[in-house]
Parts: sequence; C-alpha cells; structure tokens
Amino acid sequence: MKSAVRLRRKIKVTGKNSEGGFVLIAAIMGIMILLAVGFLALTISSSDIRIASRLIGERKAFSAAESGVQDFMASFTPGDGEKTWTDVDSTNDPGVQFRINEPTRDETVPDLPAAGFGTEMSYAVYDATVTGRDNTYNSRAEIRVGAKYGPISGGFGYE
Repeated sequence: MKSAVRLRRKIKVTGKNSEGGFVLIAAIMGIMILLAVGFLALTISSSDIRIASRLIGERKAFSAAESGVQDFMASFTPGDGEKTWTDVDSTNDPGVQFRINEPTRDETVPDLPAAGFGTEMSYAVYDATVTGRDNTYNSRAEIRVGAKYGPISGGFGYE
C-alpha cells in the first residue's frame, strides 16, 4: 500500500512541474513583445532625429544662399566672374558657404527704361544663380536672382 501512495505523489508532483513550462513560454513571449515595442520606439526616434537634422541643414543652406543674394545685390557689376565658395560666418559656423555663378545678361527680357533719362538710356537685366550649402549636414539650396544694371546708353532693347 505504501508504494501506491508514493506513485500518486510522484504523479501529482510531475503534474505541477508541467505548468512551469507554460509560464516559461509565456515569459519568453512577453519579452519578445517588449523587445519589438522597444525596437519600434528606437526606430521612430532615430528617424525623427534624421528629419530634424535635414531640416536644420536645409535652413542653414537657404540662409547662406540669402547671404549670397545680398552680397550679389551690393556688389554686382557686369563682367564680374563667378564668385567661389565664400564663408558666411567662418568663426561661428565654418561649414556654411555661398557661391554666385557668373551673371549673364537675360536676352529674353527687353531693356527697362531709365526714368528721367529719356529714350537714350536704359537698364539691362542680368541673371545669376546663388547656391548656399551647409557642409555639416550636406545640404544645398539655390536661388535664381535677376538684377537690373544701368542706366546704360543705347536705348531700349525692344524699340
């Protein structure tokens, strides 16, 4: 009779241990779900950082191009060659630069009348492309600029 009691105890003890395997599988599945959620959060946050960095670089490049437009308008004369890469603020932000392509006369636009000079004087229209770049974020921005120059003699181009 003692052997029958021992056999029942062994069966009951063995039955309790089989539930421990289920708990292990449930714990592993829970860890896998948490790992997937963590990976998703990491991916979303890293893409947000990349987008923010790109926006900062584009704004800096556009600001550099605007500085180039101001420089072009302040010092433009026909025959100026291309202005190579120029630092906007070499002390505080050395990677931000602009370049001005060689201005060309826009033949599609007729000369503009020079007020107060009569028909013998006019303004010529020139085009240039100003490129700004930010080397830190590897971004660029271009602005096309039109400027009139004069008064020059020769009358209107459309007469």
